[in-house]
Amino acid sequence: QGLIEGEWGTSENNRRAKYYQLTAAGRRRLGEETASWNRLAEAIDIPISERARLALELVDVSWGVRSSEEAENACRVALELSEAAGDELGAGSAQSSLTMILFQQGRDEEALELTQESESLAAKDDITAQIPWREARALIFARRGKTDEAEKLAREAVDIAERTDFLNFQGDAHMVLADVFRLAGH
Repeated sequence: QGLIEGEWGTSENNRRAKYYQLTAAGRRRLGEETASWNRLAEAIDIPISERARLALELVDVSWGVRSSEEAENACRVALELSEAAGDELGAGSAQSSLTMILFQQGRDEEALELTQESESLAAKDDITAQIPWREARALIFARRGKTDEAEKLAREAVDIAERTDFLNFQGDAHMVLADVFRLAGH
């Protein structure tokens, strides 16, 4: 139907990988389907908080199957809905995901600003927000050559993650620490 296109490229690990993204027609179709879903959700009175939760699930799914532009858009929708619903936890999660996506796109200034905002908004006991802003800022600092600050933040993220039962947080935090070491030349 011409909604997606793929091309071969090289992954961060120097492996051959096929990357997919929506075409202009695909983006229009996504917009139409999203608008249609929103009309349906409003018609059957799905609360905005539930729409925000569903949008956050879309963000989680988008990491593996969408282009970074599409994942960014999904994060922004989740963030907007979470904020409209007054869901600080959801907003924090969406913002943290958005920060990492911006970092991956090389948009360090925007990502750094979001880490500062995330840090100021995140509850001290909200690990879903406390870990990712540290990870993103650590990676930004490492890319900028601020290796001591980067390692300190990455180790803080690991320490917080290891106090939980969430293996995904633990694994991600250790991967970020490894990336910080790689970027620092260790």
